[in-house]
Amino acid sequence: MQNKLSQFERRMEILSILRRKRIVKRSVLAQEFSVSNVTISDDLNALGCYAPIRTKPGPYGGIYLSQHYLYCIL
Repeated sequence: MQNKLSQFERRMEILSILRRKRIVKRSVLAQEFSVSNVTISDDLNALGCYAPIRTKPGPYGGIYLSQHYLYCIL
């Protein structure tokens, strides 16, 4: 991202990315927004109050939205 986003804008972009890509790694989000993994974790915790964000551990894992939620917002 070229411009520095506000916390709210970054979180909305994270939701948008999760809808588009379906699954993404925390480190990729941190790099995309030029913030730390801790900041992304804080964002995901906050977003988790409003959206069913899930994580899958392992080399093929990542962060994703519940399938049910994806169909409700499309």
